[in-house]
Amino acid sequence: MAKSSIPEQYMQEKFQIMHFLDSARWQKSKAKFYPNFAYPNTQNANDLSFDEKLLTHWLLYITDRQMSFRQIWDKGGFVFSEIARTFMADKNIAHLTDFKTNFTEDGNDGYQFQSTIEYGQVFDEQQKRLARYYTHDELQSLGKIVFKSRFYTDDYVCMLHTLYALQGYDCSLTKYLAKVLKQVEQMGLTQGNAVKYAVGGMAYALHRLTYEVSFKVNNKRITYKQTDAEKINIEEYVQQYFCGTSHATSLQTDLFSNPTVFKDKLVKFFKRGEKFNSMKRVWCALRDYLKDPVYCDDFKAELQKCGVDQTLLDNLFDETGNHHNACQWIELPGDVWNENSEFRRCITEDTKGRLGKLLRKEYKLSMDGYPEEFDTTFDFVPRMCEQGHCDICPFAAVKGQGVNVQKIDALCVDDTNKYCPLVLHYCGYYYKCKGQNGCALWSILKKEEKKEKEE
Repeated sequence: MAKSSIPEQYMQEKFQIMHFLDSARWQKSKAKFYPNFAYPNTQNANDLSFDEKLLTHWLLYITDRQMSFRQIWDKGGFVFSEIARTFMADKNIAHLTDFKTNFTEDGNDGYQFQSTIEYGQVFDEQQKRLARYYTHDELQSLGKIVFKSRFYTDDYVCMLHTLYALQGYDCSLTKYLAKVLKQVEQMGLTQGNAVKYAVGGMAYALHRLTYEVSFKVNNKRITYKQTDAEKINIEEYVQQYFCGTSHATSLQTDLFSNPTVFKDKLVKFFKRGEKFNSMKRVWCALRDYLKDPVYCDDFKAELQKCGVDQTLLDNLFDETGNHHNACQWIELPGDVWNENSEFRRCITEDTKGRLGKLLRKEYKLSMDGYPEEFDTTFDFVPRMCEQGHCDICPFAAVKGQGVNVQKIDALCVDDTNKYCPLVLHYCGYYYKCKGQNGCALWSILKKEEKKEKEE
């Protein structure tokens, strides 16, 4: 591996910058983009049960690949919230396996996820989030909402496995994860290690629940087509695979058989290196449950109802340092934004391997911030790197590479009654100014300006 020419001490400043921006991303006052829940006569998402919201969120992340996340959350959220609610009410997956209700044929174009709730049955705000995907004429007669994910056959199979297995946990994702934490409680760990194994344990359990599945029956790969001699049609797959399957039972018996076995499975799983390569959607979802203000408080309360130890929960959901206690163990979900070549060159000249793996290697427990916070590139890179705004970039300032000090000064309002234009420009976040004397970002920018003058 080529040795980076960037001095190691700069990594601490880069973690500090991303810590500042990510803290702005997850501030409690920030309006975020949440699923478009599709329940008739339900105007406010607070009227829904937490388990319904959590399961909807998890199902959405299954389909979150190579599509606009807004379309997934708008249209997919509408359909999947109905799927989640029906599943929890009926305690079965018949509405998915009958191919007539929530997963149906799309003429000659395969299959699609579909609501039974119609556009006209929900409130204006829910309709508004759907209307952007239809013409004016289409809206006049719009009934059921259709959502077709990029990899809908694989997504459908993952969804079936998930819901089938959750039947063994009263159809509750919360109760399934509570089972993980109860295993950790019995491992006899220190408080710090208990948090580490709790985060890793939930990540592993979620990965296994949904993504450790077979897309084959008798060596035939699943297909959306009706006839294909080399493959198996999706309806045949369901008939053969879910006839007497023991997926739910196996999750109970060998995953939660005893804490020692569970701990060994965790160690072996993460040694395989999958945490950097194949768990993007797991890390994203778990991150939301642990530090997103809309989910984390309710998640903690529901786990408490399930009998999880209060000390473990207090440590797991400690908000200090942008939830540093737990989220330091989450890996950076690798995507096109944090692997962007322009951004990557600002972090390191080592171009080999995933950025998440490099950040984990450079990370020190004493640092401000942690590797997952670099996922804020989702908002930062399109606005900064893609637009060539290097002259006001804090990472460029750390490297001493030609920032425009006058422009940065002009963008700083230094007024606690106003929003910070720099943060709005960097990431699109409305973040109240703390004043230059209390701003961690400003202290980094000015320190680098002073260094440039001295040189």
